[in-house]
Amino acid sequence: MTIAEQLVAAIGPRRSAKEIAESVYECLKRLAVEEGMSENEVIFRQPGEERYFEDRSSYCVAWEAGPYQWSYAASIAISGATGVVVKAQHSFDLCFDPSND
Repeated sequence: MTIAEQLVAAIGPRRSAKEIAESVYECLKRLAVEEGMSENEVIFRQPGEERYFEDRSSYCVAWEAGPYQWSYAASIAISGATGVVVKAQHSFDLCFDPSND
């Protein structure tokens, strides 16, 4: 299964941006460990928390050490499966818009 498919499967019936972001975070931590990394490679940020880009309005999950450009396919798959706006800010992170909640 691709990363995008694993993330969609991990989300299950969850529908709020926060619940989806938390599910993605937990799944990515598991994938990081399976790849021989520390789960600390995956970062979760709440709306309002500092980050390296201006928009602080969303939940953000980042895995910079993950496979190259993993977040692009994941953002499309998760948005399609849930109806929640999920954006890849860069090729290694996903932002979940809480205005959908």
